[in-house]
Amino acid sequence: MRRTVARLLTAAVMLVPVAAAVAPPRTAAADSAEPPNIILITTDDQSLADLEHMPYTLELLGGEGVRFTDAISPYPLCCPARATILTGEQAHNHGVLANEPPAGGYQAMRHLNDRSLPVWMSNAGYRTTFAGKYLNEYGMDDPTEVPDGWDDFHATVRHTYDYNNALVNDNGEVVDHTGEYQADMTQRVTEDAIRDGVEHGHPFFIWQSNLAPHGACPLIDNQCTWGPATPAEQDQGTFAGLPLYSESVPSFDERVVVEKPARIRRLPRFNDSLIASWRSLNQANVESLQAVDRNVRDTVELLRSLGQLDNTLIVFASDNGYLIGQHRWRGKTLGYEESVKIPMLMRGPGVPAGEVIDKTVSLVDVAATFADVSGAEPLLTLDGRSLLDVVSGTSNGYDAMAIEAGPALGGVPKDQYLYRGIRTKRYTYMRHPVTGEIELYDRAVDPYELVNVAHRPTHRATRFALQGLLAKLSNCVGAACNNVVADVPDPEPAQGPVHPDELGTMGGAKQIVTVTAPRWGATHGVAVAWQKRDLTWR
Repeated sequence: MRRTVARLLTAAVMLVPVAAAVAPPRTAAADSAEPPNIILITTDDQSLADLEHMPYTLELLGGEGVRFTDAISPYPLCCPARATILTGEQAHNHGVLANEPPAGGYQAMRHLNDRSLPVWMSNAGYRTTFAGKYLNEYGMDDPTEVPDGWDDFHATVRHTYDYNNALVNDNGEVVDHTGEYQADMTQRVTEDAIRDGVEHGHPFFIWQSNLAPHGACPLIDNQCTWGPATPAEQDQGTFAGLPLYSESVPSFDERVVVEKPARIRRLPRFNDSLIASWRSLNQANVESLQAVDRNVRDTVELLRSLGQLDNTLIVFASDNGYLIGQHRWRGKTLGYEESVKIPMLMRGPGVPAGEVIDKTVSLVDVAATFADVSGAEPLLTLDGRSLLDVVSGTSNGYDAMAIEAGPALGGVPKDQYLYRGIRTKRYTYMRHPVTGEIELYDRAVDPYELVNVAHRPTHRATRFALQGLLAKLSNCVGAACNNVVADVPDPEPAQGPVHPDELGTMGGAKQIVTVTAPRWGATHGVAVAWQKRDLTWR
């Protein structure tokens, strides 16, 4: 008996009024139930703010399913994140630590192909289909290679970042798709796979991997020229004048970065020209996602017309978040909220309609969810757990989660991490091995991560507790990654009303007196004398 089919039926029963509070026992009916289909739809570099401009996705997946508002990409970079989807493992376990070899890229994943998600699904009787962008550097060695487990494979192998002119490995044959918009290609393959599954009576697993809203690199005079995403022709200009969402938050063009790592401190403040270019970038991102939004609509409508909607689990997610100007940064990889938090929605059997779930979940949970739903036997030790546990209330999500990034940015050796960190519901803590820098943000009082409190005496016990969690989770495997209790003490009361770090750059000062009063000209106030020892003001 498929353990998960019975579980989904039980969850479905819980959604309607029943006389008894206890779910009925499993019966023979569960054994004959049709295994659910599974569709994963992903985007590339999509921020949480971008999701607000995808009405079909919000309505058909969020409104008729659940929306996870605290979903995390534990390694917020394209290739490591996709490897996490394929393995159900954290990056420190699957070993894909960058977008390019030797530390990353498809080449670093190849040794796990025969034990990855599509193989499990195929072994469980599913017909597996892939369409779109695979792992970075895929196809560079052999553009006709079809990774293990895929029955129907359509991955871009050349001109991947040219939205209109990609070369695609169509089941072992490289085909020029010049003139076909990539989102149209991925949707065509998706619909063909759905119809094939219905016609032949087999369950299907489909991964539609969209390029949007990643930056484009079309060939101009045979040279790759990077620029904003390329919207479909019908969507170009439809969001003209769209405000840049990040301009409204305090972390945009962050004014005081004295407490940030040197990588951030070296970045200059913005000028009007740069901000204007980022507004255009934001507009292009949102416009490029309109085609993906229609793909969601058309997929749901096709499933409904074929009588398969109620028996299909659909998960939507981005590989990572994206910053446009927050903390003076454009891009991803860093451990700040805008980078690690991703859009994630899910609908299907056993999933209630219209719920917003703020429990912490992870991209590493996707493979565990699909194994749970399908009854497939994972061939790797899963670091995540089923999202259905969170939806059903049997799991409270993550108390603490490892976040990490490897040699993805300049100045980080190939065998080093950019940072290893811990994220709890309240705190973000990061250690930078190469530079020795430490960051600690109390998001309960500093949601935009402006004030690094790592070296403050008030947060010493907090920091030590997070260091202990990092020691546990930085090399965790399996259940040890998803079943940790974050017993982190609150900070002590402040030693003074103003901390020197809040005043901006202090130059080489080692001693300072801060004076705080309720108003200018007051005759009473508080004066605190500070002395700096190493990195800590006391």
